[in-house]
Amino acid sequence: MLVALTSVNERKVSFETSKNEGPFFCPCCKKEVGLRKGYKKVHHFYHISDNPDCPIPKESEIHLRIKKEMYEHFNKLRNCRKCELERNLGDVRPDISLYIDDTPVAIEIQKSDISCDLIRQRMQRYSHLGIYVLWVLPELLIHEKANSWGEIKKYHNLKDWEKFLHVMYNERLYYWNGGTNVDAVHFEPARLFHDGDEYGDSYWYHAKKRMVPDYLEKQLCVEDNFTYSQCRAGSVKVSTGYEKIPQCRIFIDTTPEWWLDDNDA
Repeated sequence: MLVALTSVNERKVSFETSKNEGPFFCPCCKKEVGLRKGYKKVHHFYHISDNPDCPIPKESEIHLRIKKEMYEHFNKLRNCRKCELERNLGDVRPDISLYIDDTPVAIEIQKSDISCDLIRQRMQRYSHLGIYVLWVLPELLIHEKANSWGEIKKYHNLKDWEKFLHVMYNERLYYWNGGTNVDAVHFEPARLFHDGDEYGDSYWYHAKKRMVPDYLEKQLCVEDNFTYSQCRAGSVKVSTGYEKIPQCRIFIDTTPEWWLDDNDA
């Protein structure tokens, strides 16, 4: 948590505040929170006594760092204004909210597992508020596996909520790469080479969970390479069946589908 309230209900940002400005209180549960200011980790507020009823979850160091860096970078840009951390919008509380070229944008940073239902609820709420949403993931975990010819194939196991976002953003996910930069990645089902005799001495098959990443070669800036758009209602197949994707407002990059070759485009 990077934002807390004072006893007079004034918002304070952890890395812009000193401890002697306290006491501080959680914006949601109103319980007292402390301020941690170390040399290595991002300065942040924490609940002095655990409160399981508080809707604000504990956040990882990488989550806090991304939030801080993006916030500081947005505040330096001329086409960005009204940038706020952890703004309370009732049912939703985006990591960062701002206007980019007069477009209201909410940025959700997601590292831990989340249900597709919760993503759907948040997107519907943001759409009701007229806000366009960008979900940013901290890191892409890549695995490697050798096929029968000894070739190393890279893949990623997409979780259900990642599949949901992948379809919602026209088959791409966004991974943070410093400041307000992100890497756009498209995923295709892995095709691993194994011994067999159907086509001579080998055959291809689709792995159910393994997805091969296809990176966009250039890095994207959120403030320059994205625009507002509407996601059409649809569905995505996940481990438990199908999840409905609502019609909603998304903030998406303007790059054409780079993973298609000339014959597919």
